[in-house]
Amino acid sequence: IRDSKMKCEIISVGDELLIGQTINTNASWLGEQLNNLGFTMAHGLVISDQKLDIINALSVAEKRSDIVIITGGLGPTNDDITKHTLTEYFNTTLELDKAIEQNIIDYFNNRNLPILQTNKDQALLPKSCQVLPNSRGSASGMWFEKSGVIFVSLPGVPYEMKGIMNDHVFTKLLDLKGEGSVVVNRTVRTHGMGESFLAEVVKSWENDLLKDDLKLAYLPSPGIVKLRLSIIGKDKTSSEAKLDYYILELNKLIPDQIYGYGNDTMEGEVGKLLTAKNQTLSTAESCTGGNVSKMLTSISGSSSFFKGGIISYSNQSKERSSKLEVKAGGNKFVWNLRYPGFLAFPGMVLYSSPNLGPKAMPSTYLTRLIVDGDTLQQNLTVLGDPRMSNTPSDYQTQFDFLIQVRDKVGQAHQAMIDIEKIRQEINFVKSKIKD
Repeated sequence: IRDSKMKCEIISVGDELLIGQTINTNASWLGEQLNNLGFTMAHGLVISDQKLDIINALSVAEKRSDIVIITGGLGPTNDDITKHTLTEYFNTTLELDKAIEQNIIDYFNNRNLPILQTNKDQALLPKSCQVLPNSRGSASGMWFEKSGVIFVSLPGVPYEMKGIMNDHVFTKLLDLKGEGSVVVNRTVRTHGMGESFLAEVVKSWENDLLKDDLKLAYLPSPGIVKLRLSIIGKDKTSSEAKLDYYILELNKLIPDQIYGYGNDTMEGEVGKLLTAKNQTLSTAESCTGGNVSKMLTSISGSSSFFKGGIISYSNQSKERSSKLEVKAGGNKFVWNLRYPGFLAFPGMVLYSSPNLGPKAMPSTYLTRLIVDGDTLQQNLTVLGDPRMSNTPSDYQTQFDFLIQVRDKVGQAHQAMIDIEKIRQEINFVKSKIKD
């Protein structure tokens, strides 16, 4: 091995991966597992089922990586050419492995499946490789070494690939790696704040991370931004302690945005809160088609807090079944301190950030409730962030600027709406002319 950090590369073989027919879950699983074991994930590549492409990928990987994991192309059909290409690349020949042949025969017999010669031919394996038996299928894994680089070829079926990695490969790689640095990761899950705005809020904290040799990655998805903190340290205990400290500091900065850690889910955290407060929840859904109920009931023990739901899609069903009984004290209005967002239109795409207007400035506001001619009003004071030294003038300047941005975006969207309307009118006229 050339590098004590052991750089890893994953080569995924398969036209189905390139054209989007199959999602490459193998690469993500391998990357996560190897990273957690302290290996450095340096490169990932997806290539077609073509001999030249495979050879070129292997040649490049040999020059830049210490461990190369290849998945796919080991099946019994003619388009599975990885094994034959590896045989040529490592300048060896195929030979029959009697033990593997018997394993394949037993595999098919135990399942009362007919066995073809093409299945038996999977026991023809490169002479120079170490065979990695596959207890879950008929395509064996292969371990090669060349110029100090390790090449591991695995079947593309996820169930089989994971089995060979767990049964053979991880142990062998860890034996080679020996004692050394460890990689520790933590993931913080946030919501309610877009990626760019979040990065601005935690800028000083992020700078402290980098000074302390930690890495931070922003992983945005609709409505959620995950923050992954990583550290390469001498031992696991001190590395975890350092991550815990910085996560505690992050909690002080954005306590209202953090909803979980690691593999926590939004629905799981909602369930925990309801259980802790001894409260229950019911749903009335329309366009979500029961998806909210599905998310909640996916949680073990959700029957303790989720009572059930109504799915009403058509107007008739809504009028008939979605009228909930109104009880005194059962209504409340929550102001999120936001002004209205910009003008939206059907088909508009928002990346990570919701359509929210500027936050209300620190001040005293008058709230008023009018029901059947009766009026109830009360003052509401919005306080400024005590961590900020902004003056009232600063808040006003910021608010005015954000309102201007919102209005400009709204004007641009109005122009798009007008253009689309004109386009439709032109198409209508053109259709009439043709008629």
